[in-house]
Amino acid sequence: MAALYSKIHIWGIRILMFVILLGCCAVYSEQLFDGIKTTKSFYFLIVLGLAFIYVSLHILLKKKSVTLPLSFPDIIILLYLLWVFIRLLTSQTGSILNIDFWILCGVVMWYFFSRIIFFKQKDISTYIFPLFILLGYFQLLFCILQLIGLISSFYPLFPVSGTFDNSSELCIFLTSLLPIICLQGLQADDTNSKGIFMRIICLFYIFCWFVIVCMLGSRTSLLSGIIGIGIFIGFRYDFAKYLRQRLTTPVRKVAFFVLGMFMFIGITFLLSQFKKESADGRLVIWKVSLTGICENPIFGHGFNAFQAKYGHFQAKYFQQNPDNESEIALADNMMFGMNDYIEIGFNYGFIGLFLYGLFWLSLFKRIRYESIVQDNMLLVSVCVLAIYLVSSGFYFTGRMLPVTIITFFFAAYVSKKGTIFKQMKINRIKPIFLIGLFICCFALFAIIRQINHYLKWELANQYSQYGYIAESVSEYENLFSDMKHNGQFLYFYAKVLYENKEYKKSLECLKKAEVLICRSDFYTLFGDVCFQLGEYHRAKQYYEYALQIVPNRFHPLYKLFQMYIHTGEKGKATQVAQTIVKKKIKIDSIELQKILRECKEYLRDNKQTSDKDNIFPIKKAEDEMPDFKFTLINNGFIQNSDFDDDKYVLISFFNSECDLCINEIQALTDSISFLKQCQILLVSSEDSTKIALFYQQYQVTDYPTIRVAYATENEIKKLFKVYVVPTLYVYHPDRRMIKYKPGPITVSDIIRYIK
Repeated sequence: MAALYSKIHIWGIRILMFVILLGCCAVYSEQLFDGIKTTKSFYFLIVLGLAFIYVSLHILLKKKSVTLPLSFPDIIILLYLLWVFIRLLTSQTGSILNIDFWILCGVVMWYFFSRIIFFKQKDISTYIFPLFILLGYFQLLFCILQLIGLISSFYPLFPVSGTFDNSSELCIFLTSLLPIICLQGLQADDTNSKGIFMRIICLFYIFCWFVIVCMLGSRTSLLSGIIGIGIFIGFRYDFAKYLRQRLTTPVRKVAFFVLGMFMFIGITFLLSQFKKESADGRLVIWKVSLTGICENPIFGHGFNAFQAKYGHFQAKYFQQNPDNESEIALADNMMFGMNDYIEIGFNYGFIGLFLYGLFWLSLFKRIRYESIVQDNMLLVSVCVLAIYLVSSGFYFTGRMLPVTIITFFFAAYVSKKGTIFKQMKINRIKPIFLIGLFICCFALFAIIRQINHYLKWELANQYSQYGYIAESVSEYENLFSDMKHNGQFLYFYAKVLYENKEYKKSLECLKKAEVLICRSDFYTLFGDVCFQLGEYHRAKQYYEYALQIVPNRFHPLYKLFQMYIHTGEKGKATQVAQTIVKKKIKIDSIELQKILRECKEYLRDNKQTSDKDNIFPIKKAEDEMPDFKFTLINNGFIQNSDFDDDKYVLISFFNSECDLCINEIQALTDSISFLKQCQILLVSSEDSTKIALFYQQYQVTDYPTIRVAYATENEIKKLFKVYVVPTLYVYHPDRRMIKYKPGPITVSDIIRYIK
């Protein structure tokens, strides 16, 4: 009975391993917000939690004493987790509900779970290696389906992405499995059909890996793959023995070392030239990040502080280096440091970086060369760890959950082969497992709640994308109390509040998010909200700061341009428009071309003009009302000859979603008795259904002297030179222009002009 129980227990652990590894690499869902990543994260946490419950119950119910050996790396990784937890509690950017912290705890738990597996079972390579090959081929199959168009790529810029939302993650994942593939191919017996088939499978995988990595241009994967395979071949064929026989003199040893360094530098240089702009961009990120590290080198800036504070350091860097055009052209919004070691130093300081580095160094310290040569599992483990550590120097590999759990699985095996620090008797710490069991059950409940929150978050996001703004706001309001620790959530919530014209609430939400997120688009939204609230000075500051964070962006400049037109600051508007037109384009787009065209038209139509009295003077030839023919919303057309010859004409250009426009129109209708000698035409370039809805909502039919018309955006700009709404033209009965006013205007001013 005991033997049967033990066998069932072993198979239970194997099944849990299979479920965790396969699921974390394969699952995805578009029903959750950012579902490609979050689905994997939640799946990993739930299955790992169930695995912990299973193992804890097994230990608590087992009467026989069990000893678990602890190595030095085991102690170090626990100290690293403790330090991260301390920084989470002592920084504004941290929250115990943050999913990134749960993932880190889960990875550490997975590491110890793997240690138990290696302790209980002597050789697991016979069933674990085929599982890893299956994982690799699953991704290859997914890529083929994406390539032929049966499944859409999750990364729009490239045709294939596997089950990841970034093609680089796919490449690094495939690279991390290369040592396993190589070992299985070399171990296969080519004297029988089964062995030949295995070799064909492995060769095909290597061929597909090379094609995908080259096609997607992943230099990190190529470099780490070459280094990993180089280490594998070196130990597999005992090159060290061969080198010892050849390098018998100091001169030969120095020459070999210099040759190796030149080869490494040469390969790195060639890869950096392959996508030079990208490589130079990473150098800029690292340079800016180092300025942040220098500000708080010992303790770091706090948990997940990189995404909350990097933008501020980048703004400061470009303030100090405003003439460095090459670096300015490469700047971008960054959530991660493109280097795990730099990001750890930024977040957790020298203490965190020291513990993290010490963990990896301690894994290799006591491993003998002969052990690696003789133990295939250890050889594969060392190569997988080398690939992970190299790729971490050029990408945020530590954020890639599937790659991380594979790496820490093999790290657990390397830890097993090292020197034992302490023999831990499980029976003595059963109370800890009991406490852990209750904590795990509570954590599973919290994770399920978080899944529900992310489902509703995606629903709210879908509502806003399809124009159901009120419904989106309602969903976000319900989630706010549970998700207010998430900077991205607060940013999206503030955005839909802005679209729903709840500007004060949007401003409050942005203020809460300011300690958690720092991006150019975030501060641009800040400026938009202040602009709508009439706080033009603050709006200007936020637009300018958004531009300082990423100086190559056009959008903050365009917002400044629109604001200056709105406030009648013609000189500043002209200056900003000239800056936009002369600005170097990083990535072209239809929206950008529209901005450039509008600025060029503005500059062409407003040469040598002044700001006096907030009037934009128009050329003398255009002082008369232009000939036009617009479509009336209640059928028919209207043109300049349709107005009575004995009345003034007010033509107001508006947008039904513009608060200033609505306020101006309501002021006109409220004061209609004072404007009896005026004929009013309201013109919009919106969709006719929106204008019709506005026509009914504000009961324009009750005012016979007011008519509403539709015109295309091009017609409005070409004929009336309108660049911002609201804009009002006041014409004399003889059709000569009296007043041209972009931006809001009071009825008292209109009455003054027509007297």
